[in-house]
Amino acid sequence: MKPPRRTILVAGIFHETHTFLPTKTGRADFERVIACEGDAILRRCRGDASPAGGFIEVADELGWRILPSAYYAAIPSGMVRDEVFDTFCRRLEMDLRQPFDAIFLILHGAMVCESHFDPEGEVLQRIRASLQKQKRTVPIAGVLDLHCNFFEAMAANSNILVSYRENPHTDARETSIRAARLLARALEEKPIPRMVNVHLPMMLPPTGTASAGEPMKSVLAAARRLEAAHPELLAVNVIPGFAYSDIPKCGFDVSCSTVGDPRKAKEWMRDLARLTWSLREKGNLLDPPVDEVMRKALKIKEGPILLVEPSDNAGGGTPMDGTGVLSAFLRHRVQNAAVILNDPEVASACRRHKVGDVFHVKVGGKADNFHGETLSLEVKLRKKTDGKFTLENPKSHLASVLGMRVDMGPTVTIQCAGVTIVVSSSKIPPWDLGQLRSQGVTPEKCYMINVKAAAAHRAAYDPIAKHSFYVDTPGLGSSNLKNFDYRHVPRPIFPLDPFPRGPEF
Repeated sequence: MKPPRRTILVAGIFHETHTFLPTKTGRADFERVIACEGDAILRRCRGDASPAGGFIEVADELGWRILPSAYYAAIPSGMVRDEVFDTFCRRLEMDLRQPFDAIFLILHGAMVCESHFDPEGEVLQRIRASLQKQKRTVPIAGVLDLHCNFFEAMAANSNILVSYRENPHTDARETSIRAARLLARALEEKPIPRMVNVHLPMMLPPTGTASAGEPMKSVLAAARRLEAAHPELLAVNVIPGFAYSDIPKCGFDVSCSTVGDPRKAKEWMRDLARLTWSLREKGNLLDPPVDEVMRKALKIKEGPILLVEPSDNAGGGTPMDGTGVLSAFLRHRVQNAAVILNDPEVASACRRHKVGDVFHVKVGGKADNFHGETLSLEVKLRKKTDGKFTLENPKSHLASVLGMRVDMGPTVTIQCAGVTIVVSSSKIPPWDLGQLRSQGVTPEKCYMINVKAAAAHRAAYDPIAKHSFYVDTPGLGSSNLKNFDYRHVPRPIFPLDPFPRGPEF
């Protein structure tokens, strides 16, 4: 007998929120990436490299009927305005009245909006309340970013939440495929899975959350061993969180989806938490001042040499207009260096000139008072483009949000002394080499490259780099978490406070 055709409601809201940034993130910021409802989601995402594309692939393979609701995503930035969240929820709540067999959600997990510290948990609570009011029980599954801040409401109101395992996030699409297949299993088997989590009083800067470094490497390996040893554990998640969200549950979590005894699952998660805690110091990475690094880097003759700048980590929400490394390049008279900056004002002003013109511009340091001074420079215009490019790596970290086609807005390439500066109109983190190459810059031929990132650049830039240095400059992406005025994070918490005895798990 042919099994019944399943209907799956799919929705997503995806944003990594840096609450220390003074700017707000509104509807227009989401529309620059994705703000779709209904069938527009399928047209936009079918076949692309995003988590939505992964879910659609499984749905098509299994013959599921997709009920597309709303899908909103934006580049990491400041607090999300309530109007975005409210618009998403209105559409979702309308679609929850339709007939369906399960729900699949594409979530980040580190979104914060004006009225909610935990919007994802709020979404799940509203879904559960709507289903209970209708006297319906269906499995709720979804995918999470590795930098999720995991609240109890997320575990209590879902069945299968699966986080990325790789940072850089080269496995976003594959994670969604894995979660969708687990959902398919839950539709056919009993019991319905449930989520179990353990929270650690511990925050790590993004530089300490790379999957190839510690503590993530060891904890992820332990998670895979747990899955292999205990088949009832469908997915074990290692979630280091997003430290620039000043919220009551910021920090590191380990969680799992289980069809077994939740008490046993809890104890296994406690063991994983103890291992994580024992390795905490390895993830608290601090960066040396840029001038100290420059003195060392300039002794190296062969490039490319990366100067990685977490303090203006565009993927962590900062404005990408920091001038700390650019000014160091100019101060030390570096030749054949490259920088990508986001400065819509400069991009627009330069477009009034012809290629080859020499003129003055005021570059960077405009978004706020935290990312260095605006520099007054004499520059030569080398190139003007529409800022659109195709990712070189289909598993690029950017693909998990944007798909394969990326739009930086009108973009110019200018030259100042020995430094080539690519200036975009829209902030696009430096996670794919196609970004520089599309603007006439061959990264392999550069002596030094400023990379405004923490870890997500590594899949693209590490293979071409001869040397790589992390540097500290002014900015709200600093790896030193003691620089931030946390007001909502529960104390004590590592690394802000001492733990003479350690926490009890």
